[in-house]
Amino acid sequence: MRSLALTGDRDILTGLRLAGIVGTYCPDEKALEDAFHKALEDPEIGLILLTTSGFQTLKEEVIEIKRFRKSPLVVTIPDFNGEVEENFILKYIQESIGVGMGDDSLQ
Repeated sequence: MRSLALTGDRDILTGLRLAGIVGTYCPDEKALEDAFHKALEDPEIGLILLTTSGFQTLKEEVIEIKRFRKSPLVVTIPDFNGEVEENFILKYIQESIGVGMGDDSLQ
């Protein structure tokens, strides 16, 4: 199984390539959508990394994939611009395993 990063940030791609993760530069939403669908069709890809902004673009599709497909695993990583959703770790866990946690668990 291979990993694939999809992002519009060349610095993130460079860093991930140093870690051995292949990436595709997606300069706009159309390129991101095309690369994402192509990755879904490749049985060799087991992990797709999306930056937060890429996830926001493909949110509906990513959630459907997490709910109904075993592979590939789609993981969201923060953008370099520092934008991170509030409680993103809790939301990531909830989306990944499908278990709800009450807001009181955040404190």
